[in-house]
Amino acid sequence: MKSLIVANWKMNPQTLKEAERIFNSVRRGFKNTKRVEVVICPPFLYISSLKSSQKRKSLQGSRQVSSLKLGAQDCFFEE
Repeated sequence: MKSLIVANWKMNPQTLKEAERIFNSVRRGFKNTKRVEVVICPPFLYISSLKSSQKRKSLQGSRQVSSLKLGAQDCFFEE
């Protein structure tokens, strides 16, 4: 059975550069693990850029976590 780790970044980090740094750090940290699915849920503004970054790294031959996924945070107008 796979373990599931979901990281909901809430409204952090403040910049795309910082989001990419954290995302790449997580990717490197889990690249040799097996039986773990990792889901990163960054702020909505960064999802597209992180997905593109993930594809670029893959095309450049960089090893990545096959089970590293991107997710979305939900938003609701009430507290």
